[in-house]
Amino acid sequence: PAGGWPAEGRGAGREGLGAARSVKIAILTGRSLTDIDQYLRHEGKEFADPFDAAALEYTDPHSGERGKIYVIGGYGDDVCPDLGEPCARKLSSEQVVLRQRLIAELPAALAAQFPSTPITEKLEPDQTNAIRIEIKDNGIAIHTRSFGEAHGEMAEAIRTFSRNFYAEKSAQWGTLHSIPGSEVEELSITNPNKGHSITYLAEKF
Repeated sequence: PAGGWPAEGRGAGREGLGAARSVKIAILTGRSLTDIDQYLRHEGKEFADPFDAAALEYTDPHSGERGKIYVIGGYGDDVCPDLGEPCARKLSSEQVVLRQRLIAELPAALAAQFPSTPITEKLEPDQTNAIRIEIKDNGIAIHTRSFGEAHGEMAEAIRTFSRNFYAEKSAQWGTLHSIPGSEVEELSITNPNKGHSITYLAEKF
């Protein structure tokens, strides 16, 4: 994912699409707004600036008018300022506490189960065989892509452990949600999805 940057010249295609009548451009993703901001604006160059909604625009080549690109991240929990309130419901005070327990206990459990495996929030360049954790607004994701095919069994063991952790804690704490992906296992307090985001956009526009 860190190398999945848009192809050069993608802006022209975006502007052409935006020039069509009655077309709204929206990006729906599980990633954060900051990630998408980087992908849209910087063509592979990382930066530390916060999300800049004003930069997520395009120009209609016919009228010269500016149009907005609407972004929904976090499977619906994270939306760009132009859309207003998130389309997914806010965490309750109980869910906030549950999220804090989740993001504290899962990494600790992984460290105890796999003591010789590094656990980090940001992989160093060319770092391999490390567990990358991603803290999200509604939970935590465990990434195992750095293990590669040669260490696929280890990666699968880590994801299986995360799924078992989910099953055990869900029974103890109340409902959690497991969202499997490609080389990633995400545990969430809420259950947002892109379908909810599509419905939200359809109703809004």
